[in-house]
Amino acid sequence: MSDEAQPAPATPAQPPVKEGWKATTQQELVDEIYVYAANLLNAGSGRPAVEQKLAERGIDRESIAVVMKYLFQARAVVLKKAGLQNMVYGALWCVAGAFATMLTSKAGFGVIFWGAVVFGLIQVGRGVSQYFKGMTGKIWQG
Repeated sequence: MSDEAQPAPATPAQPPVKEGWKATTQQELVDEIYVYAANLLNAGSGRPAVEQKLAERGIDRESIAVVMKYLFQARAVVLKKAGLQNMVYGALWCVAGAFATMLTSKAGFGVIFWGAVVFGLIQVGRGVSQYFKGMTGKIWQG
C-alpha cells in the first residue's frame, strides 16, 4: 500500500433529467423549457400550439400552465415598459417639433416641423397600444 492518493474515477456524463431535453440538472431543465416555449411564441406559434408542443415533449399540464403564466406575465411587464418609453419619446418629439415651429415662426421665416410632430404622435399611439396590451394581457393569443 502506498500513501499516494489514488485519482478519483472519472464520472460519466450525467444523463438528461428528462427524456428529450439536454438539461442535466432540474434548473437547467426549467430554463430550457422556458426558452423553448418563449422561442415558439416569438416565432409566431399560438398559445395552444405551444402548449401542445410542450405536452408532446413530456411536460405535464400543470407545469405547462405555470410556464405559460410566467411567460405571459414577463411579456406583459416588457410591453408596459416599452409602451411607457414610447409614450415619453413620442411626447418629446411632439414638443420638440412644436417648439421648433414656434421658434422659426417668431424668427420670421415660419418653418413647420410637422414631421417631428406626426412622428411623435405615432410613437405616442404605439406606446399607448403597447401599454394597454400589456395591462390587459392580450398578448400571444393564439
